[in-house]
Amino acid sequence: MFYANDVTSVISEKCKCKLYADDLKLYSEITVASDCRALQVTVDKVKMWSDKWQLSMSLRKCAAMVIVLIALLITSIQLVAIVYL
Repeated sequence: MFYANDVTSVISEKCKCKLYADDLKLYSEITVASDCRALQVTVDKVKMWSDKWQLSMSLRKCAAMVIVLIALLITSIQLVAIVYL
């Protein structure tokens, strides 16, 4: 017997998760490169946890979603353009 809620023990403090039945959603706000690494480390730990409990991850159900505020993108592009002109 195992408890699926136990998976939360391997999730980094920088990441948040939602559990429903046998589904897990991980999400994190990425503001610096280390946030990205923390999210990847968490995904790797979840994979190791699922292997340990012999629960295969369904790759067809896995996805990534990026949400970006457009105003920040435009500002960043303008700043890059100013720097390189």
